[in-house]
Amino acid sequence: MFLSKHSVRVLRPLYPLFVKEGQTREIKRWVAPVLKEVNKRKKKMGPEPERPRSSFIEWNYNAELFAFNKRLKEDMDLAKLQQAFVHRSYIIQEEQKQRANGETIINGYTEGFLKFFLPKMPASLVASVQKQLTSDQALAYLAENLGMGDLVLSSEFPLQEGTLADTFKAVVGSLLSSSGEEKAYTFVRDFVCTQLNQKDLAEWIEIEKPFEQLKEVCNGINIGEPEPRLIGESAKNTVLAAYNVGIYSDKKLIGSGFGESIATAIDVAAYNALRELWGFPENMKPFDFNIQIEKVSKMKVVNPS
Repeated sequence: MFLSKHSVRVLRPLYPLFVKEGQTREIKRWVAPVLKEVNKRKKKMGPEPERPRSSFIEWNYNAELFAFNKRLKEDMDLAKLQQAFVHRSYIIQEEQKQRANGETIINGYTEGFLKFFLPKMPASLVASVQKQLTSDQALAYLAENLGMGDLVLSSEFPLQEGTLADTFKAVVGSLLSSSGEEKAYTFVRDFVCTQLNQKDLAEWIEIEKPFEQLKEVCNGINIGEPEPRLIGESAKNTVLAAYNVGIYSDKKLIGSGFGESIATAIDVAAYNALRELWGFPENMKPFDFNIQIEKVSKMKVVNPS
């Protein structure tokens, strides 16, 4: 027979498709070449990798548990029976997946939030603020005050910061999978981003050689080179000496600061000038935490998988 053994196996279930009312049982001419080509391509692609039964579309886990119970002729509690089939590797995998999704949501939204309200701030400083905002210490503080610590099932007590922070990330990941991206972003905005309320960002931002950086910034935005000038001094040549230095550009005051020496006062003034130019001055306008999620989502660069 011109059909291969594998072709016959594939063809056997197809017999009814080729038999119509009033016709004799036969095989069309095109069937053999098609099956040969299919078999040839399957051999070329190699053996199909073995897949778990749960990956098939008709899989129903609850029905399978029920059927297994009946096959044994037992009447076990299905919830406890399910626990018997859950392996540690599966729990770890699902936990890591939720935690990773939550971390992606937290990082993505906080980055977009900061970029929306601080568009002039360099990316390195935005990353510095975000790092503080999403640190284990900050997230652990939120988790503890939201009562998550009492719900964590863990052998360690008291819970470490890392454990609480991971729990917070996993809760955000769970919210993402159950309620969607918008709800997860709203949660992050309401609990993570609100840590910025009445917060002086200067506490989280460290600038080395501020006067040198100020020169580069002024050159980059095409304004005059900064020039420090002594505005006032007090208790000169004493341990309580204080100097007030102003920094001018194009004959305009762009920053001022005090210090126990002129060099220190220049650095403070340069730092304050950078704060003004980068959009986080001492009298900064409060963040608007009622901002629409869509506006911030457009600014984020990290998307949840």
